[in-house]
Amino acid sequence: DIEEEFRGDWDTYNVWRYTSTVDEQVIRAYSMANYPGEKGIIMLNVRVASPPPRAPEGTPPGKMSSYIFNLKPGDKVTISGPYGEFFIKDSKAEMVYIGGGAGMAPLRSHIFELFKNLKTDRKVSYWYGGRSIRELFYIDHFRGLEEQFPNFKFNIALSEPKPEDNWTGYVGFIHQVVLE
Repeated sequence: DIEEEFRGDWDTYNVWRYTSTVDEQVIRAYSMANYPGEKGIIMLNVRVASPPPRAPEGTPPGKMSSYIFNLKPGDKVTISGPYGEFFIKDSKAEMVYIGGGAGMAPLRSHIFELFKNLKTDRKVSYWYGGRSIRELFYIDHFRGLEEQFPNFKFNIALSEPKPEDNWTGYVGFIHQVVLE
């Protein structure tokens, strides 16, 4: 079931034509977007991994993203971890986070951990990039943090703002905007 607001995109890119069968165990690494204080939930930002533009007809979309996309409330999954080396460093130094798209999941986790659990007094900024407003996640969450904590600054840059975005903010790829 695709929510009404996304059906136009599915029509435009003919996503309806893709089928995927997952008949074997598949293991993938995803970063959690929730911070440890958000008990009882696992938040993942997963986009449907469609086949590359010039892939032969019939090339299936990503197995794990298809599997996750088709989960229903109450379905059981096995999750392990956490793994990796991306941790908040214990320091008083200013923190600048730069990220975009679905890859911002661990950044959300870090930022919320800093403010909601660690009660940081460090100066923290988050520079978040996306193509258009509708491709951004958790804007209200970050704006809420910005209102609540004067030491947090949230910045957005759009690389391809849509007319309906009525965008007057930064335009460009986030890494280039930060360098300017």
